[in-house]
Order: sequence, then structure tokens, then C-alpha cells
Amino acid sequence: MRRPPRPDRNPGQDERSGRVAHNGAWTDSPQREEGKRTMTVRPDFEFVSAAACRDKRVGNCMEVAVNVPGIVALRESVNPDLVIETTPEKWTAFVEAVRGGEYDLNA
Repeated sequence: MRRPPRPDRNPGQDERSGRVAHNGAWTDSPQREEGKRTMTVRPDFEFVSAAACRDKRVGNCMEVAVNVPGIVALRESVNPDLVIETTPEKWTAFVEAVRGGEYDLNA
């Protein structure tokens, strides 16, 4: 049986993960880390993908939006309604780790 939402939680916020629903989609927001629990309207992200992913034969690709100040947004092209938001600092750390081979699946 599902518990009723706690009164101190946003009704659009998932109790377990802290994710917030935006326009019918769940997103993780860097604001959650700051203790903010208000629903906001999703910004108009301008997603782009790597040049190799622009070929229709490639299929699913990660897309990134950096056009909104203070937010880096990620999504998969086959599931565009699920958007993950992070901070530019965390994105930079992640990209540096990828460049350093930390997430190399072929290793």
C-alpha cells in the first residue's frame, strides 16, 4: 500500500529519489541539493548530440543542453522526456573523468 505524501514534500516530488516532475517528466535538479523542494517549469533546453550521433543509422544517443545558465541537462534521444539536470561543475568533473579513461567500457 502506498503511503500518502508527506505534507513537507512537493506533491510532484518522488519521496525516495527526490526527483521532481516537470511538465509530466521526472528530472533530477541541482536545486534539490540546496534543499529546495519547489516545482519549477522546465527551461527551454536546446539539446545537441555528438556529430557521430547525427547519422540516423546510429540510433540512441546522449544529448546535452548547456544553453540555460547554471544547468547542464542530459537526455537520451530515444527517451527525450526524461531529463537529468546537473551543475556545470559536476559536468566538468564527469567530462574530465571520461577523457581520463575512468569510464572506458573497453578497458
